[in-house]
Formats: sequence, structure tokens, C-alpha cells
Amino acid sequence: MRHWILITVCVLLLVGVGIRMFVGAERYLWQDEAETVINSLQVLEDGYPHGRFEGKPLFENTSTIPSNDPKYAYESTNYYGGTFERNKGWLTYGYQALFLQHFGFSEKSARWPFAALFAFSGLAIFYMGKKFFSIPVGVLALGVYAVNYGSILFEHQSRYYALVIMLTLFGLITMYRALTTRSWTWYMLTALILILQFHTSIVAALATTFFFIFMHLTYRRSFRSTTYLPLFTVLLLMMLAALPWMLMVKFGTVFTLYPDAGHFRVLWVVLIMVLTGAVVVVRRLFPKYFFWELNPFERYLWTFVAVVIIVKPLIAPTESIAARLFIELTPIVTLLIARSVYSLFQRAKKQRYHLMHQVSQIAVMVVVFFVLNIYFGNHGVTRTDWIEESITYLSEHPIENGAPLFVSYQYFPFALYTGYNVDPIWPIRKSYIDTYPGTLYFLFYSNFYTPQDFNQGATISVEELNYYQRLQKCQKKEIADKTILYECPGTPVPSTL
Repeated sequence: MRHWILITVCVLLLVGVGIRMFVGAERYLWQDEAETVINSLQVLEDGYPHGRFEGKPLFENTSTIPSNDPKYAYESTNYYGGTFERNKGWLTYGYQALFLQHFGFSEKSARWPFAALFAFSGLAIFYMGKKFFSIPVGVLALGVYAVNYGSILFEHQSRYYALVIMLTLFGLITMYRALTTRSWTWYMLTALILILQFHTSIVAALATTFFFIFMHLTYRRSFRSTTYLPLFTVLLLMMLAALPWMLMVKFGTVFTLYPDAGHFRVLWVVLIMVLTGAVVVVRRLFPKYFFWELNPFERYLWTFVAVVIIVKPLIAPTESIAARLFIELTPIVTLLIARSVYSLFQRAKKQRYHLMHQVSQIAVMVVVFFVLNIYFGNHGVTRTDWIEESITYLSEHPIENGAPLFVSYQYFPFALYTGYNVDPIWPIRKSYIDTYPGTLYFLFYSNFYTPQDFNQGATISVEELNYYQRLQKCQKKEIADKTILYECPGTPVPSTL
């Protein structure tokens, strides 16, 4: 490799890591990031992530499971019937715990370990571009990926996103090498990557595993894979690494605790069928412009994109059907665009190929690229300025020692940063709020205090809300943008005489 290429790659890797670290240096953590830190602190304190923090249950999602607890009307869905965190693998928490143990908790120590993973993801992108296309393609893909808004948005966060992206990229390399070389070494590396991916994001691992199986069944003529023994070995190793954990955390209960998304999944299948039919019709009507010439690795990557888009929404829990479901596609689409742009210029110079073939391919990928970025921009991460302003206010104006602070939205950051007696509002019994003898506080943000927000969309009167009666005698103060703090004085305990 020429020195200028090495220097360019190193600079782009430093730029990518630097941007992600800068973005995550000071801004307060939002709900999901705070949850990750809480689980990581549990790993340090107890050896595993579980459902209690500061002596109270954790409520990640709204729940309709009744509870017999005198304070909480509902059970915590994520931990119902068990103790351990089971929605996601524990690799993220163990990885972050290493840094929290040595550097303590701060925005930097929480986010920078994940931002630094771009160095490995970027190397994987460059390697794929260089190895399977050309050096300029690798450099171009790395450069675009380093400053890609969607990638920066997710890879700087204190979440599993950067790990999933990195493991997916390395997995695509090892799987392709395994399929084309039939080497047991590559198959064993693939097994290792899939196991690590499972213990990071179960849905991502299942989609990648399905893709690996699909490639064996469908493309074995293109690849020189003549036996399924290595594939069965990979699947067996995955099962052996996953099954003990699944039994320990009672993973099977996950499928019984969330609303059924059957209608959505049927619509998704119909949509995929319609889009597939539309592509077939367009290619038949305009073969001159939409017949793309792809090399084997391009077909491989496009197949992965298609599998992820089709499979993930069909297997993901309802709560996970969001922008983050497709985070691993952004770097792959970036690489495919870089390949097509470079090929366009090469073919234009040689005048051997009709430009519309390549232009149509680039247009489709650019649309996908920008749709992903726009969608990620709108749904990727919640603004945290109101959280920072509220926590700053609470630190400058301390509330009564030990008094309950009930938060309407994103209560994890308040529990993590303030050390106060924090709970979400929605699971608290109305009788507990009405009869609590001491001072208590309510913190509401934006519209997250309507009947629909606290009752799964059910239509009830305002008077039926658990906090309504107590709130009538509270002092109201706006402490941040669209953020209101209510201080409710103590109420005498009703006489039993």
C-alpha cells in the first residue's frame, strides 16, 4: 500500500472517531443511554444486569400486567417472571463496565468507548472496498462513512449500536471468505462473530444467521461451498453459546409480554411483495436502463440488505420496530454507492457501457441512503436539553430529602444523575399518591401527561389519572422548555377511627 493511502486512511479514521467523540462529549444521556449505564453499573456491583436500581424496580416499557405491590400498580414488563435483563445480550454492558470501572461515570466514559469502535468499523469498510473492488472505492467509502450523519448519530451513543455495526461488517467479511474458500478457519471466525453478535443484539444476530443460511442454500453454485458440515458446525456452536443464557434469563417469556404485531407483519410482507413486483415490472419494461452488472460481492451485499429489510421487522419485538432496526445498513449502502460512483467514472472514460445503467443504480442507492439518514435524523435520538436544564435546576434547588420524584418521560437519566428517589409516574398506584403523607414532586415534559400516554391509548377521563387529585394542591413551576415541576405539600394520613 502506498504511503499516501495509509496516511489518508489513518486521517479518515481519526476524523471519524474524533467527530463521534466530540458529539458525545458533553450532552447529557437520554433514556436508553442511561439504561445502558445503569445495567453496566449493575454488572460492576452484582456481576449481571437486572431489574432493580437504587432498591426500586426498573420500568423500561409501559406495562398492563397487574401487581400486588402497595406502591406499584403494574409489574415491570422487561423483568416480569425473572430477575435478569433478557431483551438484549450482555456484551454491551460488560464492555462499558470495563471503562466505568477505571474512569467512573461521565458522558465521556459512557460514550467514548462506543465512539472509538468506528476505528474498527471504518477499517472493515475500507478493507471490503479495497479487497473486493479497488483502493479508491475503499477510500471513498471510508471518507463518506466517517462523516455520515446517520452513522455519527448512532455510533456516538452509549448503546449497542456501534457494536452491532462493527460485528456485522466483520461478519460479512468472514462469511464471504468462508463461502468462497471453504476454510474451517473462516467458518470458526464466523461462528465467533455470530456468537458475539447474539450477545449484543439478538435480532441482528438472527437476521445475519438467516442470511448466512440463505447464502448456502441459494448461492452455493456461485460459491464453492460443497458441504454443509461447516454450516451445521457454526449453527451448533451458536446454539451452545446461546442456549444456557436463554434458559438462565427465561428468554421465552419475551414473546408473551408484548402486544401482538401480527397486522403490521402481514402488511410488511404485502409491502415487500408489492415492491418486489414493481422492481420486476420496471426492469422488464426498461431493461436497457435497469439491467445492472454486479460482481459476486455486490450481489452478496445487496442480498444482505434485502434480507435485513425483510426479516428484521418480522422477528423483532414490537417495541424494537424503529429506526435503530436497520443501523447496520448505512455503512453497507455507503460502500455500494462508492463502488457505483467510481465505476461510473471509469466506464465514462472508457465509453464501454451505457451510462444510464450505472446512473440508475446510483440513483436507487442514493435514495435509500438519504431515506435512511432522514429517518434516522427524525427518529434516532431524543433531544436532551430539557433533561440537562431540569437536572441542573434540581441540583441548584434541591428537593426535600427522600421525597418521591415522579417523572412523566425519560426517568432513567434523572435516576442516574440526581440520586433522588425517582420513579416513573404511570405505574404508581393512585392510592399511594393520594395518601402519601410527605411532600412529593411531579416532573412533566411536553405532552407526556395525557390519559393516552399513561393508559396504552385507552380513553379515560382526566379525573381518573393517578396523579390528578394530588396535583390540584401543588405549586407549579416551569423549570425548562416545556418542562413543569410540581411541588406537592404533605397530606395528613386519613384517620382510621
